Amino acid sequence: MLIALMLGAILAPTQAVSNESSTTAALALSVSADRPMYREGDPIKVHLQLTNLSGNDILIINSSPWFAVNLIVRDDHGTEISPGEKSNANYVSTHGFALGAGKKFTLSWQGQDWSDLRNWGYGPLASGRYTIEGVPIITGQNHKPQEGIQASNKVEITIDKK
Repeated sequence: MLIALMLGAILAPTQAVSNESSTTAALALSVSADRPMYREGDPIKVHLQLTNLSGNDILIINSSPWFAVNLIVRDDHGTEISPGEKSNANYVSTHGFALGAGKKFTLSWQGQDWSDLRNWGYGPLASGRYTIEGVPIITGQNHKPQEGIQASNKVEITIDKK
């Protein structure tokens, strides 16, 4: 059985896709930051990795990380920070690939495995403590964790004044 998942692209009607809850439950997203401490104005780079937790292949149609994952940034009070406009630099692979059971895939851009948080419209962030988590964008729709789509781990960062 092949489960199809499109990251950041609209699902073609000819492709078979399992329902979202079984697709997302079969896929884990891991988010990490390039370091835990920053100075105001420093670029904050994130690494995004998908892991197929199912016993089946999952079809991945790759796109830019900021079109494949919705990042959620919260301040130390838990208030969600509203992003500005995300980068419009995007690509969508014309061919999918099967992510095998138990396999991992890093979302990258132009050969770089680390993506600047500004591409999601965040930044520069003021001094303070923040958490970052991600939710895969499934079939072209943004989903929040409370809508039943499993969110990633939470990464904590601190930004100090210059």
